[in-house]
Amino acid sequence: TILTHDHIALRESGILVMVDLDRFKDINDTYGHIIGDKVLMHMAIKLKESGGRVIRYGGDEFLVIFDAKVSAEEIRTKLDKLIHYFQKVHFKVEPHSFKVSFSYGMAPFNRGDDVSSVIENADKAMYADKQN
Repeated sequence: TILTHDHIALRESGILVMVDLDRFKDINDTYGHIIGDKVLMHMAIKLKESGGRVIRYGGDEFLVIFDAKVSAEEIRTKLDKLIHYFQKVHFKVEPHSFKVSFSYGMAPFNRGDDVSSVIENADKAMYADKQN
């Protein structure tokens, strides 16, 4: 399910992370949408293992919502481990293989904060990460 900010409620304090796959359009264009979907499913599973609530937000964007018990440093560590995991994993489409990378940005929030603003803050942080 792809959700818009109208469908997301921030019921408590925490940190929202926006994750965007790098060059995902190239994967779809080169290997097809079925392979692209498998990459998205694999990414969603790995993000879920990080302990946050995972929401598919756009074509290749995910939101991961962590409650206030998890620090920004812990989240950064989890996502950096995931980046290293994807640097080692090869997706095979015979006779080729490819790797996946992603960028992310974090934004803290409090109960009742405007969801659009929190997502926009995470998006700006993710865009800065993508530029690096």
